[in-house]
Parts: sequence; structure tokens; C-alpha cells
Amino acid sequence: MGWWKNGNDLLGDGPADLFMDGLREFVTGHDKPTWQEFLDALDAALGTSRRLHAVLGSGVELRSNPARANALLRDRLAAIIAQVTGHYRERRERDATASEIVGTARFSLSGSPEKYLCSEGEVPQLENLMLEEPAGEGETKE
Repeated sequence: MGWWKNGNDLLGDGPADLFMDGLREFVTGHDKPTWQEFLDALDAALGTSRRLHAVLGSGVELRSNPARANALLRDRLAAIIAQVTGHYRERRERDATASEIVGTARFSLSGSPEKYLCSEGEVPQLENLMLEEPAGEGETKE
């Protein structure tokens, strides 16, 4: 199993495998979520004040709204996040950051999102998934 740097984040095959296995388990017993439903639930499971922003290959941009999250999917993603964080503790002796969790989700869904997600037509590929900067970040006071 390998680890690699992605900007300031450290991502790994082990966390990605845990993420994909958890999603696979979820969709075996439940309807596949849409990209929007996935983003909303992941945001709610992360529990940060920063929203998620996704750019799909179809050109569509989505922003998360944790208040709309499906409770079952949110809880499953929270359990996946706990497993991924446990893997970081075991292998890297620290918790995974929210950015690393999002990076793991991005990596896990970048190849074959149709395995885990649904759409009215073909499931669009993921171009980018990121945490938005907190409000006021980078602004200066006059």
C-alpha cells in the first residue's frame, strides 16, 4: 500500500480502499445517491463549517448543503470517515484532516463513479472535489 502527497495532504491506497468498500456496502442495500446527495451527506458527516464544491465532467458545479443530507448516507459516511481516520492513526500516528478525507473521496470516485452513484443519464465523471475556503479567508480589513 502506498502513500502520496497531494498538495499539503497525504493520501493513501488503504484509506481509499476503506472508502470504496464502505460505499460499495452502502449501495448494496440502498439506492445509489446522486452526486448532490453524496456531497450533502459527506459535508454533514465531516461536520466542518466549510462547504464542499464539486466540478463534474459535464460542466456542472455543485455545492453541498448538509441540512439536506440523507441520514442513512450521512451515518454511513461518518462510519467510513471513522475507519479512514483509524487507518491514519495506525499507519501515520495522527488523524486524517478534513481535506485528506475529501481528497480520499475524490480519488475513490474519480475512476468509476457509476459504481456508487446514480444519475438520470450517464453518471458524470468528477473533475474536482474540494473544501471551499471559509468565509472571509484571504480578505483584508480596510
